Amino acid sequence: MNFRNILKNPQTMMRIAMAFMLLFFTWPKYLHLSFGLGEDWIDGLRGMLLGIAMGFLILVVRHSKGGRCCDDGRT
Repeated sequence: MNFRNILKNPQTMMRIAMAFMLLFFTWPKYLHLSFGLGEDWIDGLRGMLLGIAMGFLILVVRHSKGGRCCDDGRT
């Protein structure tokens, strides 16, 4: 399965988004992955994880509507 097929399947995108959300929420408390990075770098990486998850969730909503956002034919 390549990346284009993943973007066509909303269920797969939802699973990927939830995996990124799980990493975002579990990293500071249960997964002690610091790699010797500073606190600012860890915050930046956690923000990136959250941003990727939110982006996938927006794509899931967009694709699950099936392009029915407007009545005049615009998407």
